Amino acid sequence: MIVGVMLAVVLPVTVDASTPRGSAGRAGPGQPPIGWTTWGSRLECASVPVPLDWRHPGGRTITLSVIRHLASRPDQRIGSLFVNPGGPEDSGVGYVAECGEALDGLAQGRFDVVGWDIRGGAGGSAPVTCFADAGARARFWQDLPVPTSRAEQRRYLAKTTALAERCGAQNGELLAHISTADTARDLDHLRRLVGDRRLTYLGESYGTLIGQTYANL
Repeated sequence: MIVGVMLAVVLPVTVDASTPRGSAGRAGPGQPPIGWTTWGSRLECASVPVPLDWRHPGGRTITLSVIRHLASRPDQRIGSLFVNPGGPEDSGVGYVAECGEALDGLAQGRFDVVGWDIRGGAGGSAPVTCFADAGARARFWQDLPVPTSRAEQRRYLAKTTALAERCGAQNGELLAHISTADTARDLDHLRRLVGDRRLTYLGESYGTLIGQTYANL
């Protein structure tokens, strides 16, 4: 059996994305800025609509949960630092809410630290749900172990196929637009809304893939 391990690697990325080639994440003319609401000491939160399908920016929308920790040295502020804690189900909103002070220190107080719950994750941004609750999930898997034999592999494959069918049936059109590329376009849209010409980004674990995908786009 081959076991894959994703290491928690930190990848800071600074990309000039003012006119990104091939990007569909451009805010439309007259796009209003983010409407922030005070949430705590130097914390503000917001709900930001984004296109479900970036190929059709005028179509159906979903909502992203976003948070920012205001720079502690606003007179020396030079932009926003977007952060993602990985997962991909870890909450970017929870990350900034819990670690905002430390991230502010990492940025020397000169950046607003911005986190968001990625689309399809376990947070507040259009989550993909395949089970009504933890009990339903447990009944579905029935303590099925990670396969270590041919027979167990066949049982596990049948379960994963059933899981894919179940998730597809329950999430419909949403599931077709849950990808790292979609998330990177969401990130570029948020960058524009906060008024930054360049993206400054810190990703951990899966978050490094978001940064790489953004750079590739």
